[in-house]
Amino acid sequence: MSIRKSGLTLLGLFISMPVFADSGIDSRINEAIEPFANAVAGFIFLSFPIAGVPIPFVLVWLIAGAVFFTFYFRFINFRAFRHGFQLVRGDYSDPNAPGEVTHFQALATALSGTVGLGNIAGVAIAVSLGGPGATFWMILAGLLGMSSKFVECTLGVKYRNEYADGTVSGGPMYYLSKGLAARSDKLPKIFHVNWFRQNAAGEFLWPGFGENLRVLRWIIDRCENRVAANETPIGFLPNPADIDTTDLDISAATMQALTSIDRAQWRA
Repeated sequence: MSIRKSGLTLLGLFISMPVFADSGIDSRINEAIEPFANAVAGFIFLSFPIAGVPIPFVLVWLIAGAVFFTFYFRFINFRAFRHGFQLVRGDYSDPNAPGEVTHFQALATALSGTVGLGNIAGVAIAVSLGGPGATFWMILAGLLGMSSKFVECTLGVKYRNEYADGTVSGGPMYYLSKGLAARSDKLPKIFHVNWFRQNAAGEFLWPGFGENLRVLRWIIDRCENRVAANETPIGFLPNPADIDTTDLDISAATMQALTSIDRAQWRA
C-alpha cells in the first residue's frame, strides 16, 4: 500500500477540527476526502424497501450486530444485569487496579456522553407520534443495544493502553488497531501525532487546536513523499524540523518531546 493511501486514515480524523488557516489547504483536504466520504455515506445511508417502507442499511447493520452479540453471549444483556449493579456499587473495586476512575464514574461518563437533549427530545417526539408501538421498538432497541455496548466496552478495556504513570487511554482507535493487527499483518500504516502530551506541571505542550493545520501540512507532505518520518512503537511520527512552528512560542525541546516516544515507558 502506498504512503499516500496509508495516510488517508489519519488525514480523515482531522477534518472535523476548526479551520484557522487559508482556504487553500482546506480546499485541498476537502477535495481529497470528499469523494471517499460521499461514497461511504452513500453506502451506509443507502435505503432499501422492506414491506414497502424504506429502511437504511446502517439500521439493519446495527440491529443485526446487536442480535448477533445477544445470542453469541447468551443474552448477556439480561444475565449480567445484577452484576452490573454490583460493579457500580463497588463490590469488585480494587484500589490497586490500573485505571483513573471508579466503576460509577465510568458509568456516569458514559451516560453523559450518550444521553443528551437530542435523545430526550427524540424519544418524546417518537412517543407522541408513534404511540405504544414506538415505545415498544425503542425498548427493544435499547435492550439489544446493551449487548453491543457490552462488546464495545469490553474491547475498550481489553486493548487499552496502561502507562507507567498510572494513566490509561482506550477507545475504538486502540481496539481496532490492536485487535485487527493481532489477526493480520497487512493493515494500513497510520501516522500518529500526540498533541495531548503534558509536561510535569500538567500544561499541554502543543499550543492548541487552532494550530493543528500545521500538522495537516506535514501529513500532506508525508503522503506526497516530501518529508520523512520516524518509526516508533505506536507508528510513524514526524521529525521536529518538519513541523512548521513559525510564529509559535514553542521550544525545540518541546517539539522533540511531542514527536518522540519513550520505548521503555511505552512497554512498561
